[in-house]
Amino acid sequence: MLTSTFYFIEAFKIDVQEEKQMTQVSLFDQLNAPFPFDAYAANYQGYASVNPQSTSDRLNEVFTPMGWRLETIENQVDMKLFSVSILAMISIRDEKGEWIGKTQFGDATMVIEKDAKTPTSQAVMDAKKKAMSDALKKCASLLGVASDVYQGRIRVVKAKGDNRYFPLLQKFNLHSARFPNGVCILPDDYKVYYEEKGWSGVFESDLASLKDNEGKGGGNKTTSNPESLSKTAEKEKVIDPNAALKEKYKKGQGNLDGFDEWFKKMQEKGMPFSQMDYVLQDAINKKTEKAKQDAASQKAKTDEKKTVTASPSGETDGNKSPNTDNAVFELSDLEALGDVESPYLKMVFKHKGIPTEVFACGSEMIEEVEKLNLTEGSRCHILTREAKGKNVLRQIRKAS
Repeated sequence: MLTSTFYFIEAFKIDVQEEKQMTQVSLFDQLNAPFPFDAYAANYQGYASVNPQSTSDRLNEVFTPMGWRLETIENQVDMKLFSVSILAMISIRDEKGEWIGKTQFGDATMVIEKDAKTPTSQAVMDAKKKAMSDALKKCASLLGVASDVYQGRIRVVKAKGDNRYFPLLQKFNLHSARFPNGVCILPDDYKVYYEEKGWSGVFESDLASLKDNEGKGGGNKTTSNPESLSKTAEKEKVIDPNAALKEKYKKGQGNLDGFDEWFKKMQEKGMPFSQMDYVLQDAINKKTEKAKQDAASQKAKTDEKKTVTASPSGETDGNKSPNTDNAVFELSDLEALGDVESPYLKMVFKHKGIPTEVFACGSEMIEEVEKLNLTEGSRCHILTREAKGKNVLRQIRKAS
């Protein structure tokens, strides 16, 4: 009797486990069920995706609006790359009513208007919304929403580089404005589900009905030449960037070394051509400004080495020491200028009746002048250097 009871209990446990597994599979099937054809779209890279609203509708349908939530954990706004990155967490209630969460990042790039250097505040807000929508879709995918899409089961006939694109639009009466990047192609095993729902879509078998000369590779047409396939694949991967980008990259870098890697990296970040152009132009501007600063710094160092004796005509007298210089200058005016942080003295000396302006800059030089207690008519020997067309005082002493 005990043995029979034991087997009955074990059988009951197995039935419960199997039922639980069936429930879990059923939940996954609900989340991963096909979407209406309008819910699918191809992004600029040619990959299929499901729009955020359809993702939210699926979560509401399976868990109810009160059974799930989406929270922002971290929000990063990069004004150098003009991008937004959001770490979000999606949570659902388990059988006990406790929240179980999964996290994912969502990213978006700010749109910069033509001839503008920075995005508007509205563009920043729009990028935040797009990043949140991206985070929603990625978080939901961890629960199984649109799993077929992320597994690559939904293929795309791209708008560029695929000769089947326009024949598909014509055959199924689709508008290019609705499918600017390409047409999503559904697996044939979706047909039964679509028929039950009364939906229409474009399936894998529909591609085979296109004529060979309309298809890339000719629909069912195959080739046994591996080299030909390799070359075709390479052509599909190559994207000819805007010539202006290459020109600016070369101007800033000096050559085109590394351009392809840089361009690919910018594309992976979702950066449009206009923003790439801004990044390159900004780099050129910084390079030009740095070159100007370096040139000015070098000139200042050169001027620093030149020690000149001030004269009424402004001519230099080499590195002549004031001890051996017999020129005597008579002070006719002295004025304190500048501010607390950058004070300087403006002095006017006369030599043979011709006035010459001399500037004493810096606290040490000003103190040296003040120690001499100069007054109008004081006679001095002075040593100066030329800086930006001005005579800057280097040494001064009273004439005997």
